[in-house]
Amino acid sequence: MRKNYFCGLRFLIIAAFGFLQILMLIFCSFTSVHAQQKTAPVTAEELNTSGIADLNAGKTDEAIRKFTRAIELKPTFANAYANRCSAYIQKKDSGAALADCDKAVEINPEFWTPYYIRARLFILKSDFKNAIQDLSTTVSLDFSIAAAYYLRALIYKEQGKCKEAIEDFSTTILLKFAHFSTLEARREDVYFERGRCYLNLEKDDLAIDDWEEVVRINPQNVRAFVLLGKVYSKSQMYILAVENFSAAIKIEPKNSETYFNRGLAYALDDQLNLALQDFNKAIQLKPEAADYYKNRAIIYRTLGKNSLAAKDEQTALKLGGQ
Repeated sequence: MRKNYFCGLRFLIIAAFGFLQILMLIFCSFTSVHAQQKTAPVTAEELNTSGIADLNAGKTDEAIRKFTRAIELKPTFANAYANRCSAYIQKKDSGAALADCDKAVEINPEFWTPYYIRARLFILKSDFKNAIQDLSTTVSLDFSIAAAYYLRALIYKEQGKCKEAIEDFSTTILLKFAHFSTLEARREDVYFERGRCYLNLEKDDLAIDDWEEVVRINPQNVRAFVLLGKVYSKSQMYILAVENFSAAIKIEPKNSETYFNRGLAYALDDQLNLALQDFNKAIQLKPEAADYYKNRAIIYRTLGKNSLAAKDEQTALKLGGQ
């Protein structure tokens, strides 16, 4: 499961490189803006600015050429190294990208951007110790980089350090309102993940608050509705559990697991006929699920339909149920 999680995290890192386009605006503040001139760029600063424009336009190879030329003209140009690092990332050349990040850090150890980019490269390599170290350096150099807190929180969460993760998720949320452009993740993702941490710490009320915020932000977030349904069911608040499972079913009407979970909530609330309907639907959608038959058998037994219960029990055994 951890491997699958970090595969998802790696995907997040790769998919989030759109944030680098925002960083380009930061880099521009360090250079002279001559990109709109019709004459070809000749200085290192002009080449860097022109390379940024090419990178944002998807002309990665041309951007790399210009950043390289800028570095040739000005070997201590940390911004150009960082920008070329971003271009190499787009080319999926992690070796070259890492070398440029290292060089940018060597030239200007007070420049937060290469630390942040290098942390994402470490995540791609599953080197989470060094990733946390670079993310920590990033926020020590500029406390307002919300995305760095978010990535560090995700790593802490997977490592089981929920208190540290919650602190970083909370900082991400606070910074988001003032620095929205620096936040890679959608706001709903931050609340969603923090809610999972609260659940792990058995702080169900706080988890509910976060997932309620998620569905307020995005009424189509099925995962949040399902988790809300499970927590409300655990808290014996079956009406709210059913309400949230129903919302999830409305969005994804062919998800057998959600019908099954709603059926469990109905059963716990002694609404056996409604529970039976949901178990029937779950089995229709996924007839190979042993647990569905096993739980429907319990309903049948309770309703006195012993022959139907026995049939479901046999089916569950054949499918591998206990």
